[in-house]
Amino acid sequence: MLRKLLLILGGFVVLLLLSAAILPVIFKDKIETAAKEEINRHLHAKVNWSSFGLSFFRHFPNLSCSLGDLSVVGEEPFEGDTLLSVGSFDAGVNFWDLVSGSGVVIRFIELDRPRINVIVLEDGTANYDIALEDTTAAAPGEETAFELSLRKYTISEGHLVYDDRSMGLYMGFDRLEHTGSGDFTQDLFDLRTKTTIGEATLKYGGIRYLGNASLGIEADLEIDMPQSRYTFKDNKVSLNELEFGVDGWVALNGEAIEMDLKLNAAENEFRHFLSLVPGIYSDQFSELEASGKLSLSAFVKGTYVGEQIPGFTFDVKVADGAFRYPALPAGVDNVQLDLSVGNPDGNPDHTVISLAKLHLEMAGQPFDARLVVKTPVSDPDIDMSAKGSLDLGSIGRIVPLAEGTTLSGMLAANMEARGRASAMERKQFDKFRASGKISLSDFSYRDAANPDIITISSCTLGFNPQNVSLSDFSMQAGRTDVQASGTLNNVAGYFFSNDLLSGYLDIRSNQVDLNPYITESEPGGTGGGTDSIGVLEIPAHIDFVMTASIGKVLYEDLVLENAGGNLAIRERVLGLNNVRFGLLGGQVTMNGLYGTRNPERPDINFDLAVERMDIRKTFDHFIAVRKLAPIAGKCNGMYSSAFKISGQLDAGMNPVYESMNGKGVLRTYGVTVDNFEPLVKVADALRMERFRNATLSDANLSFKISGGRVYVEPFEQTIAGIDTRIEGSNGMDESIDYTWTMKLPVKSLPSAATGVVSGLFAKANAAGANLKMGETVNVKLNIGGTVSKPVVKTDLKDVAGAAASGLKDQAAAALDAKKKELEAQAKEKSDSLRREAEDKAKAEADRIKKEAEEKAKAEAERLKKEAEEKAKKEIGNKLKDLFGK
Repeated sequence: MLRKLLLILGGFVVLLLLSAAILPVIFKDKIETAAKEEINRHLHAKVNWSSFGLSFFRHFPNLSCSLGDLSVVGEEPFEGDTLLSVGSFDAGVNFWDLVSGSGVVIRFIELDRPRINVIVLEDGTANYDIALEDTTAAAPGEETAFELSLRKYTISEGHLVYDDRSMGLYMGFDRLEHTGSGDFTQDLFDLRTKTTIGEATLKYGGIRYLGNASLGIEADLEIDMPQSRYTFKDNKVSLNELEFGVDGWVALNGEAIEMDLKLNAAENEFRHFLSLVPGIYSDQFSELEASGKLSLSAFVKGTYVGEQIPGFTFDVKVADGAFRYPALPAGVDNVQLDLSVGNPDGNPDHTVISLAKLHLEMAGQPFDARLVVKTPVSDPDIDMSAKGSLDLGSIGRIVPLAEGTTLSGMLAANMEARGRASAMERKQFDKFRASGKISLSDFSYRDAANPDIITISSCTLGFNPQNVSLSDFSMQAGRTDVQASGTLNNVAGYFFSNDLLSGYLDIRSNQVDLNPYITESEPGGTGGGTDSIGVLEIPAHIDFVMTASIGKVLYEDLVLENAGGNLAIRERVLGLNNVRFGLLGGQVTMNGLYGTRNPERPDINFDLAVERMDIRKTFDHFIAVRKLAPIAGKCNGMYSSAFKISGQLDAGMNPVYESMNGKGVLRTYGVTVDNFEPLVKVADALRMERFRNATLSDANLSFKISGGRVYVEPFEQTIAGIDTRIEGSNGMDESIDYTWTMKLPVKSLPSAATGVVSGLFAKANAAGANLKMGETVNVKLNIGGTVSKPVVKTDLKDVAGAAASGLKDQAAAALDAKKKELEAQAKEKSDSLRREAEDKAKAEADRIKKEAEEKAKAEAERLKKEAEEKAKKEIGNKLKDLFGK
């Protein structure tokens, strides 16, 4: 009986183990699909992974889930930006917790090679805010039966970026290792953490405070979950060689963060503070000899919410500091530092920066500076001065320079400024005192990464109440030379409170060589290779006008000649006005805008005019032309174009073709096409070899770009001597959709097509017509498919139909000609009869007129004679009477 029971129990265990092994395999695909759909349904982002695994045995008795190449990619306004990518993700839960359904304790989470990229835009929009509103969530105050908690988590080889553009804060952590463990099922528990960061970077307000520093944190935190309060217990923070602890607590209260923290750094020395200076902290730092007293203290207390910040104080003092490397001939002596930054009540405008004293002597050369800034937000009140000179060549005698690095030159400063920034804005120059200059001369620098020597023969910054002037700037870097002059306005307001910086700069150069600054990137770029200069980011709070005149600009194997024009920078937008240069044998003129309000996707809006540029060279150098006009790769000849285009660029400065929209005109000159695959297919379809290597007539066409396609409006062109009407479109994916209507010579048609056409004319003439076959026939070709695999559709029916249409037109033309001939004959007969009638009528009229005239003349003679007789008689009677009396 017992043996039977053991067999049954053993069989059950075997069955259970087999089920544990088999069920995850059987249902893995369904579980993966359901999990992916459910996750994406609740997020305003796209979550994906390349591999998915479930197992009972990897971390027995826990059920483990593994994901390979996990990614979380944002949607608008962060479309295409990766919030999270993880090489591998592992998590384990207790199987019986899943079965009970009352709660799940996640035993562990392991992230291997995670890359976390947190972005907060200027308006406060954050890319991590991706959770959609849960309409099925419990009402406020209503408890849910299901609970989820965590015991341990691990991050290996991590990379984290926090880029808060609303605050001007950037933090970058590379080579991140982190572990944390605690019982998250409890309301009150201790969280034990350990963090190491190989390279930590901190920038705020455009100023870099940390650069590639090493950071280590060992901290025990008391977590009060109901109160969202986190209290620092035993902890140690190491920043390079500077070590300190933190006492106090942080609490989350709605959107507010309350805190009371104090820095504890009692045992530090001056050399530990020096480890934060990038130029001093190097592989040989352990050899540094340093002396002097250091005191360091800081606290933060208050609430951070909206515009309100907590009150804080940071004080650092150095007395009688000195350091030197034993192997080097010079050192830095008599270092005196008194720096305090404080805010008593959390109002940002009440922050006071006080560098009461800075004095040091480098290789025996003294340098002194002081700075006090009050009301930095509303109206910076500045009191500053700097005086001293430095032989830059002495730096190599003080600190070890990297192998291959040389440095020389003279830097001299003697300047002071005192007053409020508003006085300069209001041009009340009598209320702001500024004078002096900073000059650099005979500067030379070279390092192993950039073997070209950078020299600045002269550069002077002059300070006065109106502005800061740049004069005598002359630089040479490899094959690049630059001469510049200009002015900057409101420098203090820009530096201390991020107000608008305005100015003017005039740049002149014989040659600018960009090639030394090109870095490796993904395939793309102008030449379609692997090089890129990355996104050219335009700074904010700048109102700058520039004029430039550059003899040559070298970029890869492109040469821009006689470049010049006007440029303006305003609020992260670069404006180009009449920028012109010679390129590839032609001339280019540009007007437009380039903006980096979103640095990941720069915007462009350009109006370009290109005159007489080589087609093949353009194709070879610009990947955009290969996408927009693939035929250019098989062409020889010249072209001119005027067009407008707008859209976006990617992080490699390559066009995002789907975003491109535009329109323009294109003119070509003396173009020949050799073995362009669509034309080869036309040659095959029509059995006319002339299309394989064709000469094109000069063309003048209009086009538009929309949604990743180029649409060509109908235009006329002669291709290999054939008059052709062309219209259609092609896509960035190489798809083509064109219609060609061609006037083909009948004598050039294939024999089969010629026979059909001849038969049609023979039938027409047999019916009594006297028609002749025309010299051309219209044929329509539909060209589809892709550039590399085109599909040309036409057949003999098209040719016969076109010929029949021509025959019909010819018969109609003959009928019309006969009709016009009969009409002409009728008109001639009518005109002859009309002329005969007119002649008879005229003769009769002349006869009647003559008879009338003769009768009138005779009657006139008779009346005249009678009148004369009567007159004589009356006169005679009167004379008789007179003489008779």
